[in-house]
Amino acid sequence: RHTRFKCDWSSDVCSSDLRPLPVRFICHPEGGFRMRKFTLFAALYAAPSLAAAQALPSTLSCDGVFARNSSHARLVQVFGAPNVRHMKVTDPYDEVMVSVVYPRVETKKLQFHWADEKARKGLSSARVYGARSPLKTASGVGIGVPLAKIVELNGKPISIQGFGTEVQGSVSFDGGKLEKLPGGCRLEIFMVPGPGAPSPPDEIYGESSFSSDNSHMRAQKLIVGWMSVNW
Repeated sequence: RHTRFKCDWSSDVCSSDLRPLPVRFICHPEGGFRMRKFTLFAALYAAPSLAAAQALPSTLSCDGVFARNSSHARLVQVFGAPNVRHMKVTDPYDEVMVSVVYPRVETKKLQFHWADEKARKGLSSARVYGARSPLKTASGVGIGVPLAKIVELNGKPISIQGFGTEVQGSVSFDGGKLEKLPGGCRLEIFMVPGPGAPSPPDEIYGESSFSSDNSHMRAQKLIVGWMSVNW
């Protein structure tokens, strides 16, 4: 149990007595061991790169991974391959293949739709679905933002699609400040009833759109449920 380790594995040393070493070691002809320095340097060099590869964008915008020329390969480069999946999802109209970043992380989930689905490039839309996602536009639009704040940021009332349809809660900015983001892409948001809201009455059901000034809509305590940037 107390033999001296000189790289002689026939000595009385039990493998259970040895702890895994944090860096790579090699036996030396004179006995004992020497650390391979390059292994430690490589580990230290790689660690910042791994962290950077998994960073989430701070702003939903028209550039970076949200640019028109984005691609699945670009997502892998930015977020790391383990955090990006190419998978089938159901959108309001059909089943489509998309790239999903952080599919299992509620605060980070992003969904990318491609103009060229086969090549997985040319961004069509990037959607923020995470219920607690901190991602916002530069102006402050984000998941959970209430209707009154959206109207304020838009500079004028908005129109909201009635309930009971495939696109219920979709918003038209009606020529307001949120119509387009800096860089040329379009912002799309869907409003959903907030906590404690009553059941939507018949007056705001159907194919029609309703003004944010509508008393029944205001009673729904609407908040942003999901949003996207579109090209």
